[in-house]
Amino acid sequence: MPIEVTMAKLSPTMDSGQMVKWLVKVGDTVKEGDTLAEVQTDKAVMPIEAFDNGIVAHLDVKEGDDIAVGQRVLVLARKGEDPKQVAQQLSSGTAAPATPKSPEAAPAAPAAPAEIHQSGSNGQEVAPAAGTGGRIKSSPLARKIAAAAGAELASITGSGPGGRVIRRDV
Repeated sequence: MPIEVTMAKLSPTMDSGQMVKWLVKVGDTVKEGDTLAEVQTDKAVMPIEAFDNGIVAHLDVKEGDDIAVGQRVLVLARKGEDPKQVAQQLSSGTAAPATPKSPEAAPAAPAAPAEIHQSGSNGQEVAPAAGTGGRIKSSPLARKIAAAAGAELASITGSGPGGRVIRRDV
């Protein structure tokens, strides 16, 4: 399944950012830790970094575009996937919806790089919780625990603020 990279909250007061400059293009191979782009937040220009290896299959935003926190900015094809086929699936709308996958370890820098999202651990499509606009509210730790246990976040009722899935729910 392709890897969806979304706009992370790069500062405590950030609601959206603006794409300043792409540092990759479609077809580029990226490794974990590579800087993908620069984004203007409400405070400064911050980098978006890759948390996985892959080939850039699709860029969702152009330089100068505004990006909401959580919005997908690009899609990476995994090893063995054809980036052109992944991009074609995105344009035809046949790509499976994604559930969040938290990064293994965030750098100690004040900026948290973009989050990575993927399909459910068993390859099935995941239905988002009702009323969340297609997004399952969950903490990064809950996502990591659920991924390790093979649990689907969509099937877990959240007890956190606003129905957010938290550690004790998993």
